[in-house]
Amino acid sequence: MMGLFMLSNLRSVFVFIFVLAFSSSGYLELEETFPAFAEYYWFVLLFGAALFFLITQPDETLGNLRLEHILWLLFYTLTLVIAFILSSRSEVVMLFLITLVKAFSAMIFLMLLITDKQSQKGALWALVLVIIISSFNNVYEFFDESVGWSAIPGRAAGWHFNPNKSGNTIVMSLIFAGVLVSRKFFWPLVIIATIGTIVTFSRTSWLILFIVVAGLSIIRSAPLDKPLNLLNFSAGKFIGMIISAIIAGGFIVMIYSGEAYEMMKGTPVEGYLNADTLHRISGGTEDGSTSERKHVVIEALKLGLVNPLFGSGLGASIEWDEAVAPHNEFAMVFAERGMFGLVIYLWLYIIVWTQAGRYGKLYVLIVAIASLASHNHLDTPAVLFFFVLALFIKDEDFPIKT
Repeated sequence: MMGLFMLSNLRSVFVFIFVLAFSSSGYLELEETFPAFAEYYWFVLLFGAALFFLITQPDETLGNLRLEHILWLLFYTLTLVIAFILSSRSEVVMLFLITLVKAFSAMIFLMLLITDKQSQKGALWALVLVIIISSFNNVYEFFDESVGWSAIPGRAAGWHFNPNKSGNTIVMSLIFAGVLVSRKFFWPLVIIATIGTIVTFSRTSWLILFIVVAGLSIIRSAPLDKPLNLLNFSAGKFIGMIISAIIAGGFIVMIYSGEAYEMMKGTPVEGYLNADTLHRISGGTEDGSTSERKHVVIEALKLGLVNPLFGSGLGASIEWDEAVAPHNEFAMVFAERGMFGLVIYLWLYIIVWTQAGRYGKLYVLIVAIASLASHNHLDTPAVLFFFVLALFIKDEDFPIKT
């Protein structure tokens, strides 16, 4: 009995370390942040941990896996194989394939590790730290751009290097941190996440932040043993939800209407804004970037129609003549893997949605929205980790603490 308890705690520690490492830092560029730990060391450690628990606790390690989970993993692997066969097999394609396989492998290993409440709690606590660390790094970089982490001047990214990835990770982490934190620490954590997300100047992250805050306000106020509808909320909780939605909605309106820029005029913060970030808070959503994104999505769909069933091959939307990739995960998957690949990708959403609790369903909604403006989810370990958490975490195991 004591041995099982120790193994459970050890599993939780491993999960905590790996989720923290892969979610707070550079998605597969860990050696940039921690030079002593090149990325392949982390994967060797992750593989070793999964193998150790598979040998010592086979029933617990495989206990959460269902037939549909295994089938999805196999069919997803098949989409990668077919897409690679149809590709140019250039060096660029090989590097992209390696990135996808690493993220997918990390997802599989975490599926074997996050199997009980204790290990899930380890992952959730790691994500609380991810929010705090990432937000601190982003604010620090915003006011001291000389640190040079971000690939885009003026927009903070911290150890994630990409502002959009940084903002999305903070917001997505907030969903699962909301499973764990008590009522008195929830709103301080929301404030920290909001500040860390704002300085990325990622408009997609701003939008999903509003949806997540509103969604968590509803979920955390609802009784666990009753359906989510207005009749099951007390008057006080209902008023609290309305106030939360108004505050979050007001924040979004302030940014998209240009009021945020007007408020910053004449303040010390204005000196830290460049032409790009000024435009992003000056109101409106139509700009060169938006037009370009619409164009590349259309071109990606055309590329997919060259071979509608299996697509134009892995990396086709990276090696094309356009200046940027599609910035839309659904369009990119269709372009490179065709309808077959797109159906398998959407199948992941369906599996998780039908088996997830309230927090998991909120995550599926958020990642679907974010996928309309990002093509980096399938090559990002953190996003795939979150699918695993959404699938396995049960609402009733984590009642809200006062």
